[in-house]
Amino acid sequence: SDGGTSSNDGSGGQGDGRSDGDTSSNDGSDPDVEGAPGTPERVGKTLEELQQQGPLGDKFTPDVVEAPNDPFKPHEREIADLRAEEGRHVTGLPEDHSRHGEAHPDALERSGPDDPGQFVEYKTLEGESWRSVDKTVRKALKKFSEDSYDTIIDSGDIVLDGRKTVSFDNALQGVENRLRQELQKNSSKLDRVGNIDVYTKDGHKLTYRDGVIYKDGEAFKKWENGRWVEL
Repeated sequence: SDGGTSSNDGSGGQGDGRSDGDTSSNDGSDPDVEGAPGTPERVGKTLEELQQQGPLGDKFTPDVVEAPNDPFKPHEREIADLRAEEGRHVTGLPEDHSRHGEAHPDALERSGPDDPGQFVEYKTLEGESWRSVDKTVRKALKKFSEDSYDTIIDSGDIVLDGRKTVSFDNALQGVENRLRQELQKNSSKLDRVGNIDVYTKDGHKLTYRDGVIYKDGEAFKKWENGRWVEL
């Protein structure tokens, strides 16, 4: 075994709080047996291979995999569990602070058998205001900047978890304000971002992709002629 740990029990996005070295899944099953189908052993890859882009083919299954000696932080694990519940295979990535201010993205997510994986930055929204959303999106986008020490992601997604704090209206205002500034100055950061997903406390999911904001999967607003236009 390469030490990868896994959970696929649909625990509702709660961190499992386990200590380093625990190789059991959230439901108490051994990751090497049938109850943990997304583990490295079951998909025929080492943990290190799962942490690199490449499709899983017919062995794809929604799950969360992390290294026992470098697990997700509790708030990151809550997001990883949510994303797996939506049908993704999520692999935690190791932290690397070899340069000042530099850090890896938090996860590699695969959405299906043929998906090689997308690097994803996880952020938890601690404030309830739209300004908190604006600030957190700006911080996450720094990972995609050409002139920042934080640059390590050529392309990827951003996920903001506001399920405990932020309403959809505040999430919308914060995302609109931050992206308005980025779009008006033709920021190259957005060229490297696929999706920005925000989960809100009133049960909605806001997504930004390619100049369009979606509410629960339905196109809601688009960037047109230098402003946001309702659809």
